[in-house]
Amino acid sequence: MIWIFALACTPPDGGFSSGGNGTDPFPNDTSPDVDDSDSTPDSDSTPDSDSTPDSDSAPDSDSGGPFVPPGGEDCGYTAGDIACNVTLTTQSGGEFALWEMYGTKTVLVVGNAWNSDWIAASLWLQSVGNAQGAYVAMVMNQDANYAQPDTSSATSWAQAYNLDNVLFDASEDDVLDPWFSSQTKTYILDANLEIDSIITGYVGEEQVDDKLKAL
Repeated sequence: MIWIFALACTPPDGGFSSGGNGTDPFPNDTSPDVDDSDSTPDSDSTPDSDSTPDSDSAPDSDSGGPFVPPGGEDCGYTAGDIACNVTLTTQSGGEFALWEMYGTKTVLVVGNAWNSDWIAASLWLQSVGNAQGAYVAMVMNQDANYAQPDTSSATSWAQAYNLDNVLFDASEDDVLDPWFSSQTKTYILDANLEIDSIITGYVGEEQVDDKLKAL
C-alpha cells in the first residue's frame, strides 16, 4: 500500500507537484514565425517613384539669378513705382542690392557729404530706422572733400554719426545718376519696394518717422 500511494503522488511527466500541467514561459506560437511570408517587407514598403522629388520641387533656372520683386520688371524712380535695383558698396566693402530689401521698409538718403541737408539727416536717420524697424542708409555721392567716396571715407562717416549703413558707388557705371541731382534726395520705400515718397532737399526727422509709421 505504501508503494502504491507513492506512485499516486508522483507528478505526471512534465507536470508540477501541485497537479498543474507544465507550461513553457515562451510558447512557440508567440515567437515570430520565420516561415510566415508576411514577416518579410512586401514591395509596398520600399519607396515608390513618388517619394523622389518631382521636377516642381527643384529650384528653377531663375533661382541662381538676382531676386526680382513682383512688378520689378516695370521699375522706375518716381513715387508709385517699384524702385529699380541699384547695387552699391557698404562701408565695410560688402555689397548692397536694393532688391534684397524686399519685405523691409527702406529709407535711402542720397547726396554729397559736404551738403548741409545730407549732414543734417545723418544726425538722426539711424534712430528713426531703429524705432520703425526700417533699413536706413546714407548714400554718399561725394565725400566731404568733393571726391569719389571709398570704404575709408564711408567708414569714417558711419563712425562719426553712429550709422549702421553708409553706401557709395565704387563702380565706374554712375549707377546713382537716376537717383540723384544736385540736391539731397530722400527715398522712402514700403516693404514691397514701392517708392512711397521722394523728398528733395532738407528732410526732417518727424517727417520721415511719420511716413514710415504710415507704411
